[in-house]
Amino acid sequence: MRGRALNAVAGAERVRVLAREALAALEQNRLVVEFCGEFERNGVSGLSVAWPDRDELAKWGRFYGVLDFARVTHWDEFLAAWHAL
Repeated sequence: MRGRALNAVAGAERVRVLAREALAALEQNRLVVEFCGEFERNGVSGLSVAWPDRDELAKWGRFYGVLDFARVTHWDEFLAAWHAL
C-alpha cells in the first residue's frame, strides 16, 4: 500500500510507527549466515530454533526460560503449551 493510500486508513499513523519500530528491531538483530558445500551450491540457508521433545523440555525447560530469546518471544511457554496438547 502506497503512502497516500495508507493515509485514508484509520490508524495509519499508528501503523507507520509500528512499522518503523519493527524495521529498527530487524536492523538491530540481523543474522549473518555462512554456509558451504551443497548448501552453498544450492543457495540454501535458514534459521534453526530448538524444538525439544517432551523429555528434552522436561530436562532443559528451566534453561530455555532464562534465554533472552525465550523471554522476548515466549518460546518456552509455546513449547510447554505444545507438549501439553
